[in-house]
Amino acid sequence: MKIAAFSIGDYCDATFGLDHMAERLFFRMLMWMYSTEAMIPDNDRDNATRFGYHLTRYRALKAKLLDAPKNLIALRDGKIVSDRAIKEIALVQARKESAREAGRRGGYAKAGRPAPSHSEAHATLELPFEVDDFSGSNSGVFSDASPPENMTSAPSTPAPSPAQRRSEIQKEIGPVRPPQIVSENLKSAFGAKEAAKLVEAVGFALPDHCEVDEAADWLEAEVATNGAVVVRAAHQMMDRKIKGGEKIRNRLAWWSKTAGTLAMKSTASLKRDAEPNARLDAAKREMAVLKARWNAESAGSVVAYA
Repeated sequence: MKIAAFSIGDYCDATFGLDHMAERLFFRMLMWMYSTEAMIPDNDRDNATRFGYHLTRYRALKAKLLDAPKNLIALRDGKIVSDRAIKEIALVQARKESAREAGRRGGYAKAGRPAPSHSEAHATLELPFEVDDFSGSNSGVFSDASPPENMTSAPSTPAPSPAQRRSEIQKEIGPVRPPQIVSENLKSAFGAKEAAKLVEAVGFALPDHCEVDEAADWLEAEVATNGAVVVRAAHQMMDRKIKGGEKIRNRLAWWSKTAGTLAMKSTASLKRDAEPNARLDAAKREMAVLKARWNAESAGSVVAYA
């Protein structure tokens, strides 16, 4: 549906006490339900992408909405549903069906009035006053066919589109982004200066509507999964590619995938390096045992000879 009945009072009462991010997710869910006239499939990864959240943040916000005292949403048959939205959508669909049925019967038949004949529908309308002939001297402000020279209209230029206007404003004022929050865990992992640089890089790749702590959350999750050394190396690789002129459409996806690949290679390399060392240690222990046995036998033979 394009237009939905929306009660501001009921919405404010239902969302009272919710934090900003949880209310935003609830509002986006309602708008999706009304626009598609359907409930939302319960797929966390798809919904996180659809509503513009990191997967971890989306799951936390969805849990808040499910636990809300006003029963804002619920999980039924593998879908996220809203009882209020179901009722509103059912009413709209009933009105649409009623309008379609009336259209099939015809408007005059619905009202119980006979349809007008062709001659009545196209009869000339008689006005109670005289209309000037616009081709003569009473044609308006100017009696001549052409307007004065000073009234000649200048060639019109097309108005800029909203996207072009936003681009012009962005060039004038520059990027408007709040400072990102750098957590203590990232400072201990990378150092304060480098952690701030990495968080800023993550925040640049996130959408504008994200909160100031989402960049730090994303980076902490990557460090916990792949390790600080690997995350730093993956960022350096991405930075070199960007400076070399290569375009990376989704920087965070590229960064995360590269970090995971490097972590796997690093683990495999450590295992390969550990295997020869283990074999060498075993050989050294065996040599030590043989040497001790030879020394003991040599000492026994010397005593027997004496």
